[in-house]
Amino acid sequence: MSKNDINHKDIYLELHQEYRLIHLLYHRNKNQHRIAIWWKWFSILKRSCSKVVEILQRRSLTGRNVTKLYNLIHKFLKQQINKLIYVFNSIIALGQFITLGVVLVGLLSRIYRIYNNLFELYHPLFKVYNLNNIIAESNKLENESQLEKILEKVSHEELGDVITDESVLIKTSNYDNNLDILNTLSEVRNIKESAAGTKPKSHSISDTKVSTKLDKKKKNKKKRSKSDIDSIFG
Repeated sequence: MSKNDINHKDIYLELHQEYRLIHLLYHRNKNQHRIAIWWKWFSILKRSCSKVVEILQRRSLTGRNVTKLYNLIHKFLKQQINKLIYVFNSIIALGQFITLGVVLVGLLSRIYRIYNNLFELYHPLFKVYNLNNIIAESNKLENESQLEKILEKVSHEELGDVITDESVLIKTSNYDNNLDILNTLSEVRNIKESAAGTKPKSHSISDTKVSTKLDKKKKNKKKRSKSDIDSIFG
């Protein structure tokens, strides 16, 4: 037996033992904690371990199994571990299930060590299949596609018309010309009214108020006269 076979077997037995403990915890606490937020991440950890154990059961790893193993280890070490540490430590921080939280943190630390050992053991095989470059290129392509989508959204948005100095000058000059025309028209109107002997009309707010008061008094007088006549003939 070679050194790699011994390491492979030891790692497989260690991970299988940890998976058995996870399996027991999962079925004993499912009814009580399945609604909790941390249970979702515990299920993710269980699925990851079960898939890795299933791959390691085989003595010889083919190209497809090597890629599966690399994807599982890479996803766990780069994406899942930080969230799992945070979620399991939050169970201890709540203080309600401290023993369960400590057990989960211990399981996670041992699984993290096993996954690192697996990565070191099969790192030469990952290089042979050129998996490191494939993952790096796929991440770059995802980032580039996201940037392209953002740029397309920005380019299709309506940002309005560009305001130049010339357009502003034209608008202000038109405004000044309109004011000059209005001023000349008002002067001509005043000259005509003075020549005809009539005072120029000035509609002020005070005049309008006086006229409204006079109209109200006239209406009240009419109403009173009618009521007097109705009382005589009634």
